[in-house]
Amino acid sequence: MGLNFLCDCHASAEGEGCFSICNFPFNFLVDYSFNLDICREFLPDNSTVNATFSVSGCEETFIATFTSTDIGMPLCTVDEDGDQTMTVMVEGILTIGEETFPVSFELMVSEKVQQVFMPIELPSIGVIPVLNATVVFG
Repeated sequence: MGLNFLCDCHASAEGEGCFSICNFPFNFLVDYSFNLDICREFLPDNSTVNATFSVSGCEETFIATFTSTDIGMPLCTVDEDGDQTMTVMVEGILTIGEETFPVSFELMVSEKVQQVFMPIELPSIGVIPVLNATVVFG
């Protein structure tokens, strides 16, 4: 169990890669890239989360993009080893083709394991898994 507090530091992360999701009987390949900047200049209003997902499968390919519109106050947890994790509520717009969908989720950023969890649900695909990232706190 760690110590929870309002974050007083900046966090940024970026990553790109590929993963597959099996949604029986279909298998989808997802290429992704994202960047986030939380509490830039120590102000949540300056925070951003952006992501792009290219999904291939079922003889179809589509691009989904996410852009944040509102980011809450981040909470940080520091465990007994001094490793920090940030969680923050994120609202934004998911765009797939010409359609837009309002989405909200709890974003989690881990400094120790260098991963980001942004549980965005893509229609017919499922929830995006944990993504590897380069995470920097401070």
